[in-house]
Amino acid sequence: GIVLTRAIIRDLFDKEEGARALSLMLLVPSLAALVAPFIGGYILKWFADWTLIFWLLSVFGVFTLILGILRLPETLPPEKRQVTHAVKIISDFFTVLRHRQATGYMVCGGLSFATMFAQRGLTGPTPIFEGESGFFKAVSHGSYELDPFGGKDIPYKIAECSIKRFPLGQYSQTVVQAALEVREKMPDVNNIAQVNIKTMQKAIDIMAGDPEKWKPETRETADHSMPYTTAVALTYGMVTQDHFDDRYIKDPQLLALTGKVNVEGSAEADRKAPEAMLCNVEVITNDGQTFSSEVSYHKGHYLNPMTDREVEDKFRSLAKNLLSPDQTEELLHQLWHLEEVEDLKEIFNLTKI
Repeated sequence: GIVLTRAIIRDLFDKEEGARALSLMLLVPSLAALVAPFIGGYILKWFADWTLIFWLLSVFGVFTLILGILRLPETLPPEKRQVTHAVKIISDFFTVLRHRQATGYMVCGGLSFATMFAQRGLTGPTPIFEGESGFFKAVSHGSYELDPFGGKDIPYKIAECSIKRFPLGQYSQTVVQAALEVREKMPDVNNIAQVNIKTMQKAIDIMAGDPEKWKPETRETADHSMPYTTAVALTYGMVTQDHFDDRYIKDPQLLALTGKVNVEGSAEADRKAPEAMLCNVEVITNDGQTFSSEVSYHKGHYLNPMTDREVEDKFRSLAKNLLSPDQTEELLHQLWHLEEVEDLKEIFNLTKI
């Protein structure tokens, strides 16, 4: 339901209207969390059967499904629709599950809900890990030991957090940076005959694993396309969120350059992963000249951190179509001095669109 409503909002509204619609949509779960306990409480009071709550939810779910099938039309414009297959969709799920960063986010989300339930008295199997229905038997199917969390001579993981310098997929960060470095060496960026990229196979699978990455038709495909973002970097000397608008992803010259991009897996990059995302970008010009650059740690990686100024520039670029310049600067000031803020409402008020 959450995914579907967000997709519909993206289909029907532009950036500003979409942000407002999304804000209103997010009120629904909040209201549901307030209203649902009262309804559930009265059901228990009147019928004294807690299973009835789940039967009612099932009936409501079926009713909503039928209503959606009969009354909810396709909201994505015909020219933006893409043909896909069930096998491809299923494989994408497995790709996400194999992604360590995505898995980490899912675990954090699950632990957040688990903590909330525990606070309210909901209990689980005891002992939690080694019990009859504990984690070892139900999930991991075996015991294991956790690495040290940090302290003394062991660094904490927070010190190994990275920031994405560019508003695109993580696995294209080093690629775009290498492309920008190549661009600085070239006398004429309009004289490109071929672009060769060598990087880790996992990055290719995610960011260049199917033909639509060379001909993206949506923002979601474009910002997760290694060939397209490389072409943008070589053409404009920067990649911003504006470069995923229709006027760019439908630009014939930009698509022509995207078509000149070749990708190849690198055994050396695979060996250095996941700490490094080694990438080599080579550009061959029409007159036979070759320019190349190799990047192991993108700008924003914890071994190649962004400066405060670079973090601010990224923040401004992301906020420019949502907040006024004065809001943006005041919000930046407050965030840099967060320890001095007495009431967090001051921060929240500055984020109002």
